[in-house]
Amino acid sequence: MHGGYEYVFRLPLERRVSEAEVSAHQTISDLSNWLVERGATREKPRESRGSELNESPPLAGAVGNMHAAEPSAPGVAVTAIAVAGMVAGPVTRFDPGKLLPGNSAWFRAGGQRLVVVVDQDASQLATDKAFAYALAWQHDDDLTLVLPKQRAPAVLYRLPWIATSVDVWTTETGGRPEPAVIPAREEILAVAGRWPLRRRADHDLGDLGAWVAALTDAAANNPALVPAHRAAYQAWHCAGRKVLQLQRIGGTVQLIAGVQYRKPTAGQQYPHSEQVTQALSPRQTAHIAQVMEKAIADRLGGIDKANLENRMQANLARAHMPGLDLVGPASREYPVWRPMECPGSIDFLGIDRHQQLHVVETKVGSDGTLVLQALDYLIWVTAHAVAIRTEHGWPVPSTDCPVHLDLVLASKGNDPGLGPYTAGQLEALAGDVAWRVFLVTDANALIPEVVPLPRSAIHHPKTGLVARPMRPPRSAMRPDPT
Repeated sequence: MHGGYEYVFRLPLERRVSEAEVSAHQTISDLSNWLVERGATREKPRESRGSELNESPPLAGAVGNMHAAEPSAPGVAVTAIAVAGMVAGPVTRFDPGKLLPGNSAWFRAGGQRLVVVVDQDASQLATDKAFAYALAWQHDDDLTLVLPKQRAPAVLYRLPWIATSVDVWTTETGGRPEPAVIPAREEILAVAGRWPLRRRADHDLGDLGAWVAALTDAAANNPALVPAHRAAYQAWHCAGRKVLQLQRIGGTVQLIAGVQYRKPTAGQQYPHSEQVTQALSPRQTAHIAQVMEKAIADRLGGIDKANLENRMQANLARAHMPGLDLVGPASREYPVWRPMECPGSIDFLGIDRHQQLHVVETKVGSDGTLVLQALDYLIWVTAHAVAIRTEHGWPVPSTDCPVHLDLVLASKGNDPGLGPYTAGQLEALAGDVAWRVFLVTDANALIPEVVPLPRSAIHHPKTGLVARPMRPPRSAMRPDPT
């Protein structure tokens, strides 16, 4: 019914009502009272949903494991199977013979519904992982998620961009599950739009920069190094490895040159570290430069093989993102906000020749939550597209353009680039979410070979690069775009 507000009532499946019975009530008050008597639960008005999503979730204060106790007195945590039964009727354990995320219990209901109950004391990371894995295991079934109330907003934030059948219930310790309202995209974009751009100025050494000018000039003119400055420090990287860091602290400059190994092994040199209190002498500058050159030689010579993903990113940037058809240099590690106001960084943000924005996420080795992370970034960029274009001097089109999602993946040892959960998660995305997958055949290559993977091939195992997916293609799998 519509008035000043819209109300949503949820009735148990066994309590059906007819249109004639509803129409017999002349006022919202009479109708709502009658529905409550029939066992319905009333959700909050639409106008209040966006504000709930905009509130940062409280710190985890409700402690209690849903596997710990049988339902008894009020305030005692109920078992996960009891909670699943409350929202889905009779359930059986879901045991696919594969490892499922911890801090959650998994069930089948009615043969065509997957039910996942997340523990009250689960972290946001554990909750997101359960959600991500559930999308991969869902296949053509309906999915019911029962989440801690303080963890649900981040999941609800993403659901408008998920096309599969998903409903969410929230719980608090000792309480009964309550249905959650899945917001519209416009509500989520309005929430994301209220979080300002994470602009950050590079660290400024001020007048102390003159003390290390010879060193910074040499780094800026070294073709093997690229600047990687942050708000907290100035830095230069070689193939994704930091080899020089400068930070103003009071009236000194903290200088670290070389690789900051935690535990150097044979052949690895400890970094040079000192508090600079006056201009470096030529002798000091020469020694520091020598330490840096050793770090550069080790990195380029293959002795320093760590941080493989950073190396691949550096090589992709140097080659101007081959195969992705982007125009000009892409913005590296672009700062954004993820739900709910958690900081994050897009690996690359670029624009193509059709003036459409691209969120590019790279990964070496499979990651079960990669698609959710990339979706968070896509939502953020969609909400701030005009401001981002203006910031970069990119054209602002007269009509809305879709934001594209590009996954650039490589294997790591026995860990494939496209993991077993990724195909199902990509299929779960709404049909208007533009996504592509690219495979890098060798993450170490100075000039990476970036090969597009057709959508129809995400379910086809490819030795070393594409894992066998947990489930076969969905019946509604979308064809390749023409």
